[in-house]
Parts: sequence; structure tokens; C-alpha cells
Amino acid sequence: MVGCYFFSWFSNSHWPIRLKSLSDNTGAESVSNKLFTTTHPLCLFVKILTCLASTTGIELDVSHIPGADNIIADDLSRWDFSTPIPHDFQPGERIQLSLSQLWHCSPQPTLHPPDSKLLWKLPLHFTE
Repeated sequence: MVGCYFFSWFSNSHWPIRLKSLSDNTGAESVSNKLFTTTHPLCLFVKILTCLASTTGIELDVSHIPGADNIIADDLSRWDFSTPIPHDFQPGERIQLSLSQLWHCSPQPTLHPPDSKLLWKLPLHFTE
């Protein structure tokens, strides 16, 4: 969302942001790096992902990690939300987005960590 907000205000500038990620799924890795597939319904997701990357200037960089070494991702994907977050991740490190926020990339700035203080005043349309 930071990229969405930033690029909505500075749309005439090019500020590349690269999101590095690891995947143990070679198909997902390939599709994420090429941003192309003809397989339905995956192609619908890739279309939205491509639009998001194009709108925000974010570059995806997905690398392969063998499944046996992908312990953190496996543990996070199996987390039941009622026990502590695995691997010492903190609740304040999580940014929750609705599908609508992700797909439409609407500017809704947030502070991370939430108790951060701004050294300037927000524009009027964000304080109303």
C-alpha cells in the first residue's frame, strides 16, 4: 500500500521498488516473474498483479527456495491466528489489506508501527 499511496501522489516520477520474494512453487515463481499465463483462472490474478505492478512501479523478483528449506513460509501458511505468530514475527509487523484495497490500490496511508508520529500535517482529504 505504501507504493500505491506514493505513486498516486508522484505519478510523473519513476521510483522503482523491488519486492523480493521466495517461492517453493516453480509455477508460481515463473508466472510472477514473467507476469504471463494463459491458464484460467490464474490468468485473471496475473492480470490484476500486472496492473498493480504497472500502476505502482513495483518490480516483482521471485526466486526459488527448495520446499524443505521453506520453513518460515510453511509455518506462516499453517498459522491458526489464535496462537502466537511463528518465528518471532510481531503483530505490528503485519499489514492487513482487503482484496478491494489490493485490487484497486486506493490511497489509504497507514503508519507502521502504528504509534509512529508524523513531523508534518496530513492533507485535508486524509484528516476528514
